[in-house]
Amino acid sequence: MSAYPLLEYLRREELPHTMCPGCGGGTVLNTFARAIDDMGVPRDDLVLVSGIGCSAWIPSPNFEADTLHTTHGRAIAYATGVAVGNPDLETVVISGDGDLAGIGGNHLLHAARRNVDLTVILVNNFTYGMTGGQVAPTTPHDSITTTSPFGNPEDAIDISGVAAEAGAAFVARQTTSRPQTLVNDIARAMQTDGFALVEVVSQCPTVYGRRNEMATAPEMLEWMEAQIDAGELTVGTIAETDRPEFIESLEAVSERARSEQMPAEDAAPDHDGRDLLLRIAGEGGQGVVTAGSILGEAAARNGRNVFKTEEYGSRARGGLASADLILSDGEIFEAAVPSGDADLLVALTPSALQAHQSVLKSGGDLVVDETTLETAPSEATAVPFERLAEEAGDARALNMVVLGYLTAAFDLADVGTVRGTIDRHVERLLSTNRRAFDLGVEAAESA
Repeated sequence: MSAYPLLEYLRREELPHTMCPGCGGGTVLNTFARAIDDMGVPRDDLVLVSGIGCSAWIPSPNFEADTLHTTHGRAIAYATGVAVGNPDLETVVISGDGDLAGIGGNHLLHAARRNVDLTVILVNNFTYGMTGGQVAPTTPHDSITTTSPFGNPEDAIDISGVAAEAGAAFVARQTTSRPQTLVNDIARAMQTDGFALVEVVSQCPTVYGRRNEMATAPEMLEWMEAQIDAGELTVGTIAETDRPEFIESLEAVSERARSEQMPAEDAAPDHDGRDLLLRIAGEGGQGVVTAGSILGEAAARNGRNVFKTEEYGSRARGGLASADLILSDGEIFEAAVPSGDADLLVALTPSALQAHQSVLKSGGDLVVDETTLETAPSEATAVPFERLAEEAGDARALNMVVLGYLTAAFDLADVGTVRGTIDRHVERLLSTNRRAFDLGVEAAESA
């Protein structure tokens, strides 16, 4: 008895598989394993990403490699993060038409537009199979589904055509009735430097086929071949272009940004590799978001890695507003300053202090505006930000005073770099804002 030659690529603990009888998912799994084997791709260099649905189960849990089983429609978004985070990995998305062309269609469109170096194997079985056979964006006109019992009134999306028009580097369409050709197309897609889509037209006799007079896999495979012979279904290479790949373009932009940093002699003070997490909190109209943006850019120009985000209400003025900054000499893995982790909190109003004080870690630095707080907490450093802004000529320059104080008191960035960043971003009342920044620096130096 001969053994299955690609058994090493399957998770044996998941056998026997859970696919329906006649499902094309087994063919996709087999052809993908064959392509990987033929190309000699080390599985340590392979990351498989899937969404939700029958076809998402092809890689996860069946394929023996690192897999990322994500939320519905978001597989390409997750895969983009994997590819950008580690371009040396071979990142492959395998999921269904409902997941990738329906719920996740926007991600597919823009990944193709960006030309991210991903291989996407989109298994098109014309239906939302796992959830009961509802009509999908790929369901042919007049087809019977559970939600179109008298025929689908819509035309199917040409997802390969959409990807090609969006700018994908390689697009092919193939059927499960032609497995060897499918192996070759998958290999070509994986060898492409850029976004590559292989649309696999696959059979689903259990959910789609039996409602459309094709209740067995052979009937559906014969239908595919008849469609090809009649010119109703185009297979093979749909598009192939040579254009810049996204990650390479991103690295080129990053290099340009690095080349514009301050000279080494003007770099920010040595932080001994410490991360610094801070939040500037106040109200809408106080410029806390602008202050965070200027400080973040200045720190980046000084060679630090920076993450910055903000929160603010729908009103132009009033309501809480805040800016989070993470400054690091290494990689940053947070998308916000976690509660209880901030090294530094600046609270410009009593409501901001009340709302954000929990973000400060034990022993962290709290800075408040003594102009607006009648009684500052005993552990806080009180600075007359608003009064100093008025002294500079305009109370609205309060955020510039804050910038000056933080830059000098906590060595967040080079003072000259921050001044230069202010000059690039502030158009109105520049002299007033410069004066306000200098007063903040003086307040820190005289403390």
